[in-house]
Amino acid sequence: MKRRSIIHILLFAMGLSFCTSSCEDMLTADLDRHQDTPAQDTLYTYWGVLKSLQGISERYVILGECRGDLVSGTEYISDSINSICDFDREKAVDGSNRYLRARDYYHVINSCNSYLAYADTNRVTGTNNKYMIKEYAQVEAIRAWVYLQLVQVYGEVPFYTRPLLTTADIDAFIHNPSSPTASRNNLPDLLGPKLEMVKDVPLPNYDTYGIESDPICHSLLCTFPVNLVLGDIYLLRGTKADCTKAAEYYYEYLEENMATPSRSYYCYGYQSMITNTPYYSMNGEYYFTSTNKPTSLSELITVIPTNKNKLTGSVQRGVNSLFGYTPTISVADTSNNATIILTPNYEKELDPSAGYFNLCKSQQYEEYIGESDKLDQLSPKVAEGLGDARQAWIEEWNSSAGQQGKFITKQNPYGAFNTVYPYIYRKGSVWLRFAEAINRAGFPGYAFAILKDGVCNNARWFATQPSQFEFTEYQYFDKADKDSVIRDRQELLDEGLEIDSIPVLESATNRQNPANQVICNYISYDEAMRAKDAGFLYFNRSSFYGEPDRRIHIRRSNTSTGFNITYKTVEGGCGIGIHSRGCGSLRVDEPNSVFNFEDAVKKANPNVTDPYDLAQQEDVIEAVENLIVDEFALETAFEGNRFFDLMRVSLRRNDPMFLAKKVANRKGYEDATLLNRLSDPANWYFKLPNR
Repeated sequence: MKRRSIIHILLFAMGLSFCTSSCEDMLTADLDRHQDTPAQDTLYTYWGVLKSLQGISERYVILGECRGDLVSGTEYISDSINSICDFDREKAVDGSNRYLRARDYYHVINSCNSYLAYADTNRVTGTNNKYMIKEYAQVEAIRAWVYLQLVQVYGEVPFYTRPLLTTADIDAFIHNPSSPTASRNNLPDLLGPKLEMVKDVPLPNYDTYGIESDPICHSLLCTFPVNLVLGDIYLLRGTKADCTKAAEYYYEYLEENMATPSRSYYCYGYQSMITNTPYYSMNGEYYFTSTNKPTSLSELITVIPTNKNKLTGSVQRGVNSLFGYTPTISVADTSNNATIILTPNYEKELDPSAGYFNLCKSQQYEEYIGESDKLDQLSPKVAEGLGDARQAWIEEWNSSAGQQGKFITKQNPYGAFNTVYPYIYRKGSVWLRFAEAINRAGFPGYAFAILKDGVCNNARWFATQPSQFEFTEYQYFDKADKDSVIRDRQELLDEGLEIDSIPVLESATNRQNPANQVICNYISYDEAMRAKDAGFLYFNRSSFYGEPDRRIHIRRSNTSTGFNITYKTVEGGCGIGIHSRGCGSLRVDEPNSVFNFEDAVKKANPNVTDPYDLAQQEDVIEAVENLIVDEFALETAFEGNRFFDLMRVSLRRNDPMFLAKKVANRKGYEDATLLNRLSDPANWYFKLPNR
């Protein structure tokens, strides 16, 4: 007899009872069947809340990608998906479209409200530990995350925190014009204080759920770290003060969990194979589909797992089907452990867009050429035409019938596997949001460091002392003589005046001394000095130790496909830049790298003529933000974040055309109708029923 975990048993029971009867008809006209009876067992109810997330898991991906610029519809696209892609608010009607049902979000929220109202968090064990405080904190986080999704999809939404237990309660709330609402502008105020109270509570750990010999997912992967949810709701509102708060929350998570990006996941390419399949993902499938307990080296942080069959819970296959895979269940062995098999379906609804491929092609892939493993004996080179190697997530399939097609494999692993789930948080996305936050908090150089070199506590990484920066040649005066006139500094020294009597002036160039030889030598004097008072830029902690060495790709010159990967040891540890995951071995000698701060900033915003001129800092911040937006697309494409990333930046800039132009050009040309529609932010949101 197979041993089943407590989580499997709970989920099975909930699939038959709790989660099918709480608030399924929220925000619909038919409310007569609604009834909610809070469960007395708080653990049982907690897993009911988690299971209810399955009802909104797929639309996180679909609503985030269909409305972005990285996918486009094919000739086989359905009317319902097409109306979402086209932002057709008259056809994309809540309730008639399976991916537009606000009641599913409120199903989760009402379950959370019920739990928070009735859970007894004061009961303690014999060791004086509170029974359910970990679960209580998680339910607070889940409710906040769901409200965040509602606000991003519908704009302004009804807000309540008490359980609505009767039809009369719900009807009164929905139709009351004075009912409170939530929006991006007040979400931090409505939810922030309670989240603050529980952000330091440890995550609940129930080990792996599912049959012991056939695990579905580790329970820690089903948790929502409170600091990440807090960071997201502040980042969405997006003032400078909010971005500073968001940076603090993201930093706390990264610091506490030693969550440095792993060097083991990256994509690479061969220029010599440009006409064939030039892109390869190293360890990508493992890092993105692992069901194991998360560690400091893991990529996944939070997922919403699906089930294999209806007997054990909700079965979600919409993401697979839309991206062109037909899922089937197969019996893998005599123990009756089922696996899922995805088969390419050439009548798919969604393709990677021309806009996505154009962005990838515009990147420059760096590599080293030569026979030696010593960098000083190698020639750095840009692989012309290769672009970003994270295109490895796109595979081209040819059928026996002569059909061809490009298929998105991210979240659609080809072959047999146990489960598919949307990932909500992972290392790459959190680091990029951290970069977005610190950039808007006034630290564009440090934000760029996350893209190019990563951050770590190695003294070689950042300049911290004034002596490490350049000083302009000024005229000085004798401080001891009030009647002295401005004279050349050297003249005063030649006359034997004490050095201390000559004032030391602030750096006028903001640039570091080249002899300093730190890795991130593009950090300005102004930023470095202000960083001392910014706790979220204090990298001298164990969590930012980084990897012991840096991966270097070397393409052998005497073969067409020979490719060597070696590791260069960096004393004290080194950071891993997110951009290097797709653009090769970015050179640490900054000016010689094609992806260097000064050139990248000027290219990203032509208004910048001198990135070190403090008068141009707002333009520099916008330039770095443009780079981060592109990196979001390259690193997290097809995961469900794209539209929300564009929305967040556009709203912060008060520039709807930033989003409108990118989405309207997703097919490689400008769609004038879509551009005009998206120029009005009201059209970014779907309509709520009864509102």
